[in-house]
Amino acid sequence: MQLTFFTQMFKRILRAPKLAALVTCIFFVAENFTELAIRYVPEINRLKKGIENCDRIPRINTFSIMCPFDNPGELTTNDTIILTYANSGWSQQVTNWICNAKKANISKLLVIAVNNDLCDKIGNIPGVKCWTPSLSPTFRSLREKALSDKVKENNVQNSFNASSNAEWGTENYGLLLKYRTLIIYSILKCGYPILLSDTDVIFLKSPLNYLQQLTHDNTSKADALNPRYEMIFQKDATGWRRFDSWGLKGWFGNWYACAGFAYIIPTPGIIKFWEGMVAFQESDWNDQVGVNLCLRYSSHRVRWMTLDSDLFPNGRMIQDGYRYNGKEYQSQAISQQNPYVIHFNWIHEFQGKIKYMKLMKLWCG
Repeated sequence: MQLTFFTQMFKRILRAPKLAALVTCIFFVAENFTELAIRYVPEINRLKKGIENCDRIPRINTFSIMCPFDNPGELTTNDTIILTYANSGWSQQVTNWICNAKKANISKLLVIAVNNDLCDKIGNIPGVKCWTPSLSPTFRSLREKALSDKVKENNVQNSFNASSNAEWGTENYGLLLKYRTLIIYSILKCGYPILLSDTDVIFLKSPLNYLQQLTHDNTSKADALNPRYEMIFQKDATGWRRFDSWGLKGWFGNWYACAGFAYIIPTPGIIKFWEGMVAFQESDWNDQVGVNLCLRYSSHRVRWMTLDSDLFPNGRMIQDGYRYNGKEYQSQAISQQNPYVIHFNWIHEFQGKIKYMKLMKLWCG
């Protein structure tokens, strides 16, 4: 929206006396550059270190991490493993995620449970496998190695399996994301595509055929290790609205990727990419930052794209009113636009997510 920027500045000059116009312009420019500096200058060292970590070999022995399932094909729908990840504090969202997926005729689902209490809470649901990696000695060991020395010194590893909601940005939330990356890496070694979904994603209809057509460019899936795209992400917002309005139009490359909804093909390059993500998160919990840095700056170049926001709307759109054809989002508008999923990220507070889902009649947990 650079044109809008200069148009607004020009209008201010025309309306004000010369001196007032000059002062207005100075403050207008300073306001925007100050916002940029406040948000991004302190992050330079963090980003520089993160980019270096994308290409680093993890401290843990990733070669020992193999496919955790004897027969992963039993978990697949259309050759894809559809999974979410949570602790027992998110059991309500998990139940809602399962309910909406089943309403969308998605038949096989994998719930990765941080603690076994979650599997107990959701119970035995046909077509749903609940798996607790920490019950495996291998993953329990990997989890402990994934925790930083600072975390161990603070004795917070005991809260890692806690039944709290693990709100966004908390230390417990960061630990969950680090462990999730290890699990994703292991499941990719099963050789099946993954549809990774946060628990706050609502399925309105199955996106599998659509994603597979995008991945293979509407051609045969025979050449599975050489797809057109190796990863497909939902579009997300960066948090800085002006940058989003400029950068997300493709002026600076691909759109900002959401790490909480992704279709991933297990090519050798992708497995190497996620090994870099394991290394990135050994010093930084934020997988959203890691995914976007490693996609753009890692030497492990992968083919990726982002999805149409009208068909896969994200939480920023929900917060901003989520308008279709100039109308406020309503259940009637769903059928008009016909999206595949709605993602309630950007609503950080746990009960706030449920409130919005119920308001939009998308809660069936």
